[in-house]
Amino acid sequence: MASRRGPELGSATAIPSMYREQALQQQIMQLKQQQHLQQQILLQQYQVQQQQLAEQHQKQLQDFLEQKKKMEEEARAERERREKERLVAIKNKEKREQSAVASSEVKQKLQDLC
Repeated sequence: MASRRGPELGSATAIPSMYREQALQQQIMQLKQQQHLQQQILLQQYQVQQQQLAEQHQKQLQDFLEQKKKMEEEARAERERREKERLVAIKNKEKREQSAVASSEVKQKLQDLC
């Protein structure tokens, strides 16, 4: 009987070890599938974040360019305003000087009268 039990025990332990090996292989496959799914999820999250950052960067760039354009327009308008003021001042100065300076004809008539 001992000889019967020996082979039975050997075959009895072989079957559970085969099941354990199969169960381990199945767990490995499940873990690999889980890992693959997690990688896909991470990749999708990365792509979403990348898209959001690209959109945010584009918006910031547009805002910056709009602000720069506005500042350039304000500077141009200020230059035009100053130039206009300068021309008005010159024009007003010329009027004052002209009214103070007599023409040669007026000078001649004044001399004739004196």
